Amino acid sequence: MIFFFKKILSKLYSITFFYKKPKGNYLSKRDNQESNQFSEVKSWAEDRFISLLVSRNRYRIISMILVIILILQLILCCCLIPIQHLQPLLIHHYSDGRVVIDRPRKTHITIDRTQIENDIVRYVVNRESYDPAAYAEQYHLIMWMSDETIARQYADFQRSTNKSSPIQTLGNHGYRTVHIDDIVFLDQLPTDIKKSLDHHNLAEVHAVIVDHSLNTSVRRSQAVTIMLSWQYKQPSTNPDVRWRNWDGFQVTHYQIKNNNLVVKS
Repeated sequence: MIFFFKKILSKLYSITFFYKKPKGNYLSKRDNQESNQFSEVKSWAEDRFISLLVSRNRYRIISMILVIILILQLILCCCLIPIQHLQPLLIHHYSDGRVVIDRPRKTHITIDRTQIENDIVRYVVNRESYDPAAYAEQYHLIMWMSDETIARQYADFQRSTNKSSPIQTLGNHGYRTVHIDDIVFLDQLPTDIKKSLDHHNLAEVHAVIVDHSLNTSVRRSQAVTIMLSWQYKQPSTNPDVRWRNWDGFQVTHYQIKNNNLVVKS
């Protein structure tokens, strides 16, 4: 009897503590799940790689198209730059109020006596007058309308270190005006300049320079005689210079002589 119970207890013990479940169905399901997960991950990675590849190729194509467009624009600009040029225009003001804008047909500029007088008066007035508000504009205009030697002399005279310059004598407390009395042409302009080798555009200008004081009512008048020579060169291609000196007027000699001094209050 005791032997029988020992045998039963050993069977129960072996079943309880040493029992191993079969792996067949359980492991196959787990392997299937892992295989499915791996397939899904692999499919997602492939889709992601393809999408990134397509996106990269798309931006690459766009970049290539933009580079081609930029190269075409550069080629077009290089072709258009030689065509760029300044086109002078003539503005006709008639007495009845009509205004006509015309393009000159001639390649050279016709210079007459009236135009020469206008250029001389414009040069002398802007050179000898002084206004603190217009000083910079007058300075650049005279530099553009003078040759290298005259421009250097004018710049030296206008330096702030020069005690005779208008900046020192008048400053911000006064201004200077110029009145042209007469222009005498000492060497008339011949019809054919090439045949006249000894020709020099020479004129004598009689003017009155008046200094005005903003603090007092004192006016200081100075009669002067100006001797100047000039020439007409090819107008500048710089739009700013061409706008202010459209006919290429250039002073090659400038000398001023004081006659008498009158002080009025």
